[in-house]
This record gives sequence, structure tokens and C-alpha cells, in this order.
Amino acid sequence: MHPEAEKVDFIVERKEGVFEKLKHFYDTFEDGLKYIGEPELVKYLGEINSAEKEGVPVQAADMLCWHASRADLGILKGRDAVRAAMLFNRKAF
Repeated sequence: MHPEAEKVDFIVERKEGVFEKLKHFYDTFEDGLKYIGEPELVKYLGEINSAEKEGVPVQAADMLCWHASRADLGILKGRDAVRAAMLFNRKAF
């Protein structure tokens, strides 16, 4: 969808014990992409870095993931459902 993309970097909240597990999981992506028959996607794997949650991009990503996961589970209600709709329709920013 984005032919101009070179790499996708991942920024994860710095949280003791969590980042290390996510880094270990990320380190399996290359083999996983090859296993599922998508080796051409390996070239897009960038770096995985940690950041403080107070950083705006990390906080925004955390909020988006929270709403997306609950939408997938069908458990969004009230204001959270309204916020999710705005986020998913790119009208929140």
C-alpha cells in the first residue's frame, strides 16, 4: 500500500520485563515471514526501540491499540466507542 516505505520501526513502551519479551518476539518476525511465505516483507523490518510512555507518539499508539483491541472483541461502549469511531475514521487529529 505504501511503495515509498523503506523500513518500519517499532517503538514500544519501556516497561521492565515487557520490552524484553516483545523484543524477543520481534526477533522472530523474519523467520515467521519466511515461514508464512512472505519473505519479501523482511526488507521492511526496521528497528525495535523502547520509549517512555509519556512520549506523545507512544501514548497515541497505546490509545489506538487499546481501542482497536476492544473493538475487535466487541466490548467498546459509550464514549470509548465514539472515540474509536473517530480514531478509525481519522477524524480524531
